[in-house]
Amino acid sequence: MEEAQGGDVFSLTDPALPSREATFREMGEVPIRFILACVILGLEALHQKNVCYNDLKPENLLVFQDGYVRLSDFGLSRHLQPR
Repeated sequence: MEEAQGGDVFSLTDPALPSREATFREMGEVPIRFILACVILGLEALHQKNVCYNDLKPENLLVFQDGYVRLSDFGLSRHLQPR
């Protein structure tokens, strides 16, 4: 697994934590929309495979060097049977 050099989204939301990245307030609207779009596309891909993620939180959203955000920690995920 490759390293998420940007850390996680939680480190971007908590100004008390030391971080190389800007906090959400400093980022502005466009990068936040990009992060949300990455999350939505990831969840959509999982749902197409009948997987329920079940653990969506900022700590499980990893930021990579290219700026893309990926879901992590699939321990609570469940494969659902299609109806």
